[in-house]
Amino acid sequence: MKNILGEHENTGNSMYVIQLLLLQHMLTNSLYFHFVFHTHLNAHIFFSLFKNITLYIHIYINE
Repeated sequence: MKNILGEHENTGNSMYVIQLLLLQHMLTNSLYFHFVFHTHLNAHIFFSLFKNITLYIHIYINE
């Protein structure tokens, strides 16, 4: 991982590295898979609600 991290740091793409590490951590975490499998529908509902709320706030601030 240090080689990959170093290469990405050289390109100045630290956010990509953070996301990559987070993704790898989540993929290797079986409990996370279990959690996602059982709350897949709830996650979709929550995400759509969250998007609507942020959109509403964005419109509200602009007005």
